[in-house]
Amino acid sequence: SSAASDVYKRQAYYDALTGLYTRRHFLELLSSNASLAIRHGHALSLCLCDLDKFKQVNDTYGHRLGDAVLKAFAKVVTEEVRNEDIPGRIGGDEFILMFPHVEASVASVCVERIRKKFEALTFTTEDGVDFHCSVTLGIADYPAEEISVEQYMEIADQSLYKAKEIGRNCTVVNMEPIKAATV
Repeated sequence: SSAASDVYKRQAYYDALTGLYTRRHFLELLSSNASLAIRHGHALSLCLCDLDKFKQVNDTYGHRLGDAVLKAFAKVVTEEVRNEDIPGRIGGDEFILMFPHVEASVASVCVERIRKKFEALTFTTEDGVDFHCSVTLGIADYPAEEISVEQYMEIADQSLYKAKEIGRNCTVVNMEPIKAATV
């Protein structure tokens, strides 16, 4: 029946916990968007997101709360990105966002909103202990020449790595840290 095939399609395309695209489906979409960006000369940016010290959350508060944190992050992402942006979950606590037709410097505004909104959330354990989580993000523009999706993810990953190096809970765009607005 087509209902069964819809279920399989959902499982193939969407991550069961967060409702975001699966790694495999995301990479297919990234590949086609990268081809379009090269062919038509338009912008494309990619953001890798790592929840900070997530293993500690699981170890300290248990997987049920860990899952709640992952769902909450996915919800913030879904609320903040445009309809045409493409969010995915590529690993345990690793997420990835694609912004078609958008340069990394522009996408960083949305990404910073996600970071601040997620950091502001309060999670509460069954014993009534409150805790917060944060996320580290690396964004990169698609380069002027065609590269594989793996190479592109590697470029974004370098910015993510730099963001972790400078202390996490921040965004790095094309290897340049975003200066936190001093209020």
